[in-house]
Amino acid sequence: MAFATEPQAEVTIGLVDASGSRSTVRAFLPSTTLAATALTDAVTLAGLIAALTDCQVETASVTYKSTDTAAADAVFPGASIEEKGRFSFEAANGKFTRLEVPAIKDAKVDQSGAIPTGDTDVAALITAIVGGAWVSSTGSDIAAIHAAYKAYRRSTRHMLPNSRLVA
Repeated sequence: MAFATEPQAEVTIGLVDASGSRSTVRAFLPSTTLAATALTDAVTLAGLIAALTDCQVETASVTYKSTDTAAADAVFPGASIEEKGRFSFEAANGKFTRLEVPAIKDAKVDQSGAIPTGDTDVAALITAIVGGAWVSSTGSDIAAIHAAYKAYRRSTRHMLPNSRLVA
């Protein structure tokens, strides 16, 4: 892999109208802009947009991207983003957060649909998330893995594998 930072950071301003429909305004900053400065600029832009719209401005976010310049164009035969490896983590505040890996490799899923946490690659991901600087969507530290299993894009509770909780 040869990742290179893209020359621009994307600023997204989220809006909602009276019917509940959502839309976004996108703008760009140089990727060399510090994150704190970029977020301040995004909030300023959100205020300017609010003065021009009848919508309610809900969010302002900044995204920095790094692209694998050496990636091949071809995808693996049989790869489907509908088949996801779903990792459920418990945060320090007791709430749960989820990370999904599209097109999970069949070799990483056992016969019951569970993703064995003893697999070297799976264990490396879990260690990076639990032991790293990652937090839940509420900002709480991630404390432990709760479940790991294969799910489909539109999985309902009745379609999920029986063996999904991590022991």
